[in-house]
Amino acid sequence: MFASQPAVGYHEVVIETPSHSRHLADMDADELAAVLSVYRARYNTLMAQPGVRYVSLFRNHGREAGTSQPHPHAQLIALPMVPADVERRWDVAARHHETSGRCLYCDLLAAERASGSRCVLETGGFAAVTAYAPRFPFETWILPERHEADFGRISDQELSALARVLRRVLRALRDVLGDPPHNLVFQSKPCQGPDGAEAAAGFHWHLQIAPRTTRQAGFEIGTEMAIVPVLPEQAAAELRAALKD
Repeated sequence: MFASQPAVGYHEVVIETPSHSRHLADMDADELAAVLSVYRARYNTLMAQPGVRYVSLFRNHGREAGTSQPHPHAQLIALPMVPADVERRWDVAARHHETSGRCLYCDLLAAERASGSRCVLETGGFAAVTAYAPRFPFETWILPERHEADFGRISDQELSALARVLRRVLRALRDVLGDPPHNLVFQSKPCQGPDGAEAAAGFHWHLQIAPRTTRQAGFEIGTEMAIVPVLPEQAAAELRAALKD
C-alpha cells in the first residue's frame, strides 16, 4: 500500500557561464556546443554509476518553470528507478518496433516531414517540430536524424549541429513569446534492462522545449489532459517566420 525506498542517487548542477544573465540563445554556436559537451560528459558519468537506472537531464528557465536560482544552469538527477512516464514511453517504442520493425520516432520524423505543417527547422542532421499533441503552447521537439536511443552517444559533430539548431529555436521562441519561462528536457534511454535491445531499436533520444505560458489547473490535474489555445501548426508557422541565422 505504501511502498517506499531510501532516497539514493546523485544530483548535479552544471553552471553554464560566468555571466549571471547570459541566455543560451545569446551564446554563439561554439559556446553552446561546449555547454552541451559538458551535459554529455556528466550524463555519461552518472549513467555508469552502480545502482543508477535513469538519468534526468533538464534545464529550467524562469520562475514559472521552476527556477529557484537565476544564474544560468542545468541539472542532472540520477535515479535508482525508471520513472513511470519514462517506462511507458519506452514500452510504447518497444511495442511499435515489435509490430512494425521500425523506430517509432523515425516514423514520427518521416511523417512530420511529409506533412511539413509542424516543421520549424531542418538542418545539420536535426529537425525541430512543434508537438502534435502538446502540453503547452509552442511545445517544440528537436530530434536527430540519425537513429540513436542514447543521448550520451551523440558525436562531437552532432553536438555542434545541435547547438546551432537549439540556439535558433530558442531565439525564435524568445522573439515570438517574449522570453517565456520554459523547461528544456532531454528524453533518453534508461540504463539497459532485460528488454533493452528491442526498446532501443524503437526509441530515439530527443529534446523537448516546453514554454510555460499557460498553467495547469483543476481540469488538467483531474484528467491529465491539456488545454492548449494555440494550434501546433500555427505555432510552427510563427516560429519559422521568426527564425534567424
